[in-house]
Amino acid sequence: MVLRDNEQFIVTCPGNPNAENIQMDFTVFWAMPPDPVTILPAIKTLESMQEVFFVDFIVPRGSELDVFCLSTHRLLIRAYPAVRMTTQVPSKPLTRLVVSGSTHGNEMSGVFLARHWIKDPSELTRSTFSATAVIANPRAMEKCVRYTQQDLNRSFKMDYLVALDSEEEPYEVKRAKELNKIYGPKGSPEAYDFMFDMHNTTSNMGACIIVDSPQNSFAMHMANYIQTNYMQKCPIYVYKKGDEESYTIDSICKNGVAMEVGPQPQGVVRADCLAQMRALVRHGLDFIAKFNQGSAFPAFDIDAYTLISREDYPRNVDGEMSGIIHPKLQDKDFLPLNPGDPIFQTLDGNEVVYEGDSTIYPAFINEAAYYEKKIAFAKMEKKVFSIPDIQLKLD
Repeated sequence: MVLRDNEQFIVTCPGNPNAENIQMDFTVFWAMPPDPVTILPAIKTLESMQEVFFVDFIVPRGSELDVFCLSTHRLLIRAYPAVRMTTQVPSKPLTRLVVSGSTHGNEMSGVFLARHWIKDPSELTRSTFSATAVIANPRAMEKCVRYTQQDLNRSFKMDYLVALDSEEEPYEVKRAKELNKIYGPKGSPEAYDFMFDMHNTTSNMGACIIVDSPQNSFAMHMANYIQTNYMQKCPIYVYKKGDEESYTIDSICKNGVAMEVGPQPQGVVRADCLAQMRALVRHGLDFIAKFNQGSAFPAFDIDAYTLISREDYPRNVDGEMSGIIHPKLQDKDFLPLNPGDPIFQTLDGNEVVYEGDSTIYPAFINEAAYYEKKIAFAKMEKKVFSIPDIQLKLD
């Protein structure tokens, strides 16, 4: 059979359909010459719902699938797109919105604002919707750390979300599954319409909008609206490369953006950074409110920074850092870095220069959270993107 978007089908296996909390062994193959490729785990834990067991999973559009069940139960499989359709503009008003704070528990602008908005969501309310706020990683927030066992904002790939529950899995994976059940499921029609994810950085990036793809017309229009109304520098950072799967928290919703504000030390809340974050969310909500009311947003060209790669620090034979960010690079986020410009200063006093062939634009320079990831800065290319006009067609 060939699956299309959101198509449903039922496989009925012989036996007693009344037992609960069973394990069903099944294998799904993507029939692709010369050999089938297994795209799902063979075992999933299913929950009973009116004698039908529901499994949500991601498949490529038009995939030809064979399903083999060794079970005594009926299985309903719902197929969703493998990748968020970033070019698709919403065809109806966005009404289910969420604002996430504490995805990283020591990034305090989001922590403070989310806690405030949970108690008083009036700032998140417009005539066509009332957004909700969530503390994404409560354990990390309580300990004032980025995460407890694993970076939550790297825990939303489908491999994590569909894996069998186990006592050994990190807390952040468990929490990712919980959030996916509430605001997703990822890739499904039932997912929330939009998520704003609030972050802070120790780098001198100011206010920044992070999107998954320049083909995400809706998010790019929102970023342009924020830039126009924020009245300060607010660059757009495209974090995803090609068609790779989104791994961030906002990917469980139909669409979303991350908002990065800095510099702010970890575990510290600064009034200026909090005010900037508040303004970014406010303008983003205003944009959605205008879109819901049928406002026309004309086409435009806009600069955005796309990720090329990430640069590590100089290291000695033991793998230890042997150099630090050069003073001439420090705090120069989103400014041009030319071949021959210094990027590192070694502990013995030498300079390391950028040896690339063309000008790049670094960001997340000397980010404290990235030391463990062996990232000194992100290398980006500045591009101009043409974004088509959008407008919600009201009945």
